[in-house]
Amino acid sequence: MKKIICLLMTVVLSFAVVLPSFAQSSNAEDAFVPSETEILAEIEAAKAEVFESVFLQLKEQDMISHLPIYMEILLPEIEQSIRAKYGTAPTYSVYSNVTMAMPYGGVVAYYSALGNEVISMYLDKNDANNYIINRLSFSMADVFTEIAGRILPAINPVFNVLAAAQLATTGIGIANINSAGGYGHVMQVAESPGSYSTVILGWSNYSYITYNSPASYIEPFPYNG
Repeated sequence: MKKIICLLMTVVLSFAVVLPSFAQSSNAEDAFVPSETEILAEIEAAKAEVFESVFLQLKEQDMISHLPIYMEILLPEIEQSIRAKYGTAPTYSVYSNVTMAMPYGGVVAYYSALGNEVISMYLDKNDANNYIINRLSFSMADVFTEIAGRILPAINPVFNVLAAAQLATTGIGIANINSAGGYGHVMQVAESPGSYSTVILGWSNYSYITYNSPASYIEPFPYNG
């Protein structure tokens, strides 16, 4: 009997040694981080995809001249999104960008590093579906009112003209939203009061937004069920 008990204790102890080792191995697999070369390759592939989408949308509006403005804004956001996924930091930073959480979406207006007025609206799955995918056109101001329950405050004439502009829902924009899991990001850029452009993107970094600091206006949307 003592021999059987001793044998059982030996087996149990052996499992006690093996299980922590197995757990550590599993955790190591879960915490796998690609090499810097692989991360950079993923970042460059994502940048190329966004570049193509923005280029095609601006081409339809005859606003290719705005392409550098969008890419100056979007490139650090792309890098931040991918590096956050792996828990790594950028190797360098030349941007005065701020990242913050907006779990239900919202609006942010600011000046780009190139001095252009930029207004962005971020929409969760429910709102992107209701206000973009299932509509032929929309304006940021109208969507803001429907979600927030009040009109968009006066920011400055250019920002408010941008927000009031009627925007056409495009097939490219809907595809971008769907590829980001249903989350939407609408951007408008002004070069002068009468010259503006719009792109509809997926909110690939949900629930975080990135913008050039300081913001002229920022308003997270409330929880709307």
